[in-house]
Amino acid sequence: MRTAALVLCGVVLSVLPACQRAQSSITQHDDPVSAGAYDASPVEIDNATKDGRPESFKKLQTWLNIQGLTFTGDGVTIDKAAEASVRAERELPSPAASLARSAELLEINAVVRAVGAARDAVLQAPNSADAYHALGTALQAKRKDDLALDAFTTAARLDPDSPRIQADLGAARNRMGDLPGAISAYTRAVQLDPDAGPAHARLAILHYYAGDDNAAWSSLRRADTLRAAVPPQFRVLLAQRTPQG
Repeated sequence: MRTAALVLCGVVLSVLPACQRAQSSITQHDDPVSAGAYDASPVEIDNATKDGRPESFKKLQTWLNIQGLTFTGDGVTIDKAAEASVRAERELPSPAASLARSAELLEINAVVRAVGAARDAVLQAPNSADAYHALGTALQAKRKDDLALDAFTTAARLDPDSPRIQADLGAARNRMGDLPGAISAYTRAVQLDPDAGPAHARLAILHYYAGDDNAAWSSLRRADTLRAAVPPQFRVLLAQRTPQG
């Protein structure tokens, strides 16, 4: 069972960070990038100027591209003073143009600039769920999982009936190790869109790790009906622990 569990961990690490933590007791040489491990390093670093500006050029770019925003740990708010500084430097594009630009930049892996374009959309349309969702998507690509969660949390508050936002919120909570929160968001996603096959597949795995095998089987059957991909190793482990009734 230990060996099988490790196989499943390798396949579904992006679904459940706790699985990676279980694996770390056996090997300490995993690449956190390729393994999809949790790396929510805060933007603030030790080597910074008095105003919080990082001295590292790489970290400075991220810092500059989120200026105007405050990440509270429970959402994103606008920092009016910093926003004024951003607007003093240049005229911001329309929200639609910034959202399109952020998506384009992600396509070419210009992740930091994609964050900045999404930030512009938020400043121009602070009540737009799409703007915060784009911000979360870009921050997730930058592997700023804690900041991405704040952005998705705000997006979900502004548009609680979006299955896409709920699914991304579930994924963000999962990356931060919040299994109950991840299950809650994914459950809301499939309630809003019963045909969301990938969300059912992820729920099956999350329910398994939560110890609810009945719910895991139910989600797995729904995922199969919708032809959503599910790791074959997961089926083996679930069947070994609780044969399907």
